[in-house]
Amino acid sequence: MIGGGVFGTGVALEIAKSGRGVRLLEKKKIASGASGGPGRRGVRANGRDVRELPLMKMAYDIWPELHNDFDANPFFERTGNLLLIEREQDLRSASARVWLQQEQGISSEFISCDELREMEPELDQRIKAAIFCEMDGVCDHTAVTKAFEKRSQTLGAEIDENCFAVSLDIKNGRVKEVITNMEENIQVTGTLFVLSNSTASEIIKNQCGFHLPVWNECLQVMITEPIENFYLKRLVGHSHRTISLKPEKENCVMISGGWHGLWDENLCKGEIIQKSVDGNMADAICLYPALKNAVVSLVDCNHLESMSIDNVPIIDRIPGTSNAYFATGWSGHGWAIAPPIIKLLVEWESSGKKPVLLQPFGLERFMKFKSLYNLSN
Repeated sequence: MIGGGVFGTGVALEIAKSGRGVRLLEKKKIASGASGGPGRRGVRANGRDVRELPLMKMAYDIWPELHNDFDANPFFERTGNLLLIEREQDLRSASARVWLQQEQGISSEFISCDELREMEPELDQRIKAAIFCEMDGVCDHTAVTKAFEKRSQTLGAEIDENCFAVSLDIKNGRVKEVITNMEENIQVTGTLFVLSNSTASEIIKNQCGFHLPVWNECLQVMITEPIENFYLKRLVGHSHRTISLKPEKENCVMISGGWHGLWDENLCKGEIIQKSVDGNMADAICLYPALKNAVVSLVDCNHLESMSIDNVPIIDRIPGTSNAYFATGWSGHGWAIAPPIIKLLVEWESSGKKPVLLQPFGLERFMKFKSLYNLSN
């Protein structure tokens, strides 16, 4: 197993539960990448790509089970999610979005302007309506990842931090060995999973010569100091602004949504861009004017995220191998669907048959149009 985020630790846990041996390599520390950092992550179906909605339906059942099983508070909190609508063009398409989500079993409701004012009286008057998903919520991503780590270790999993793959020994279509920075040759007698979010594509390119349509970005998150007389209860998104708001402890607010920091490859850390801080806060104030008095106590952009060309993950076998799988390109919203994908990856590995719900995320989606073009010529 390569990668110590939620997917690596989660798959390690599922394999350890079955009584099999598992060894996980993490380049830095567990939860040091996109599965760690300040604040909480959104667990939302609202506004997702239709290919991910069946996974979210599964996730709705799994997240509360994990919350109860690990007894970590606040592991998962069901807050509901408002997708705010400001422009007329987004208002016209809202009913189609509600229908699409309902067709996939996602409880979704169009909220009129008057209804929205009752739910969120502090919203700016520019907001015309919203789509509400009552089953959405937020989750402590760092706590989840570390809980997976600890539980897998109690079941016999080996976890090596500050250890990463330098190369793979591939023979006759199978990964035979993983050679590490510690000059250790680890025998792969079963299956290899490459689940290191920001480095998976580099490993595959260097070892297999296969280029994935993904890249890395360091996305900014901000946490405010406690805000007097302002009470955010729900996960809040927006139909076109780059903004996400989440309630935090002690009446603080997490402000994020996709504004960028600047990644320093030499220092392996992000550099805060003041323009991004100001832009993110300006968007937040446009939604909730009361936030104009908020004081930002923390800004973080030290956790790289892999982005895919079509904004959904790539999950497949490593090309040219029969015993190696990878997943990357989570595009800033893979967290919510992690629990079902973890289970489906292990199901695929153990049965040899790719689960139906993972089929839309394979590499073939980038190849089929080329095949059609070649056939037509």
